[in-house]
Amino acid sequence: MSFSGIPKAFKRGISPQTPKKIESVEKRHFNLESSSIDIEASLFSPENRVEGKAIIFFPGWSMGVESTSTTLLAESLSKESASDTYALTARLEERGKAQAEDPLYEEAQAVAEYIKEKNLTDITLVGHSQGGDRAVTLTALLQKNSNITVSGLILINPVGMYEQGSAELVRKFTGNSVYTGVSVAKEIATSQKKGVAAITPALQASTDVVRGIAKEVGTSRLQYASRFRSEVGEMAQKNKHAQEITVPIVIVTGMSDSVSDASRIVPTDQVETLKDSLGEVAKANATAEVPQRDTTLRAREAHLQESLFPKSPYVRMLVPEKLGVHALPFLRPESVAKTSLYMLERFKRNTAGGKTP
Repeated sequence: MSFSGIPKAFKRGISPQTPKKIESVEKRHFNLESSSIDIEASLFSPENRVEGKAIIFFPGWSMGVESTSTTLLAESLSKESASDTYALTARLEERGKAQAEDPLYEEAQAVAEYIKEKNLTDITLVGHSQGGDRAVTLTALLQKNSNITVSGLILINPVGMYEQGSAELVRKFTGNSVYTGVSVAKEIATSQKKGVAAITPALQASTDVVRGIAKEVGTSRLQYASRFRSEVGEMAQKNKHAQEITVPIVIVTGMSDSVSDASRIVPTDQVETLKDSLGEVAKANATAEVPQRDTTLRAREAHLQESLFPKSPYVRMLVPEKLGVHALPFLRPESVAKTSLYMLERFKRNTAGGKTP
């Protein structure tokens, strides 16, 4: 399913926003039993804020909380949800050395402490790329806290959904960066106005990644190579906490994203097999009020719930084609924020009304 299935009131095209300048980045240090974690966070508050709700957004690999790309998506999430939104990164100091068995879980523990200090009790977690991996792990941890409600999990072009080789992941990340340029060029050829609007965020995303790498190299120095291997190796693995998730989930991954490949997250051959078994059920349950749902969509969701998130009550996957690359949320921040939040809201509304989500 692409963004075309969302009601028009919830859709927007490419939007060349100018993000607000971040006045300050909050920096915190947490000493756990076996590790030390540095946290950086930027807060984005909407004009008409809903009390008691917040979003925690984890940017992708090497993206800082102060980067323009991060700011574009965080502001869109804040605006569309009417909630305080924290763009947040966590850095395990020991990574690449004699580190913990589960670095992401170590970092999640520190983030959980930060959330507790902020008195956040109703949270939606959002993650892009590596940030999706972090969001899954934090969700699994926060579910154990009776004082915190995780209202939903949004994964945008996430890694950690399937196994892939480290070298393969690096190669695909590089290739997708090149393909982003090709996609923008096509937009220019199709529509000069929209194409030009997509150039700036595409170039900005690349610049933000380079700056993030330079910052980490400067901080880690001789340890950077080992940190890099550790992070890439982790991103290439399937997240072992996915099976624990009990909250509603929305996955957004571009049609042309080889880093977070929709056909690897939900294999095509398995979808076709499930479509056959679901087809008759869909026909039998179809009514004038509840028409037959697209069997491809139902099969994809059934696979996700059976193999990846078996405890989640609701899993939806959106696969947009337009600019469907790994940098999708920076090229179409408002569309991604509005659509994914709408899908979670639909689940809450249907559940409250006693309907099938």
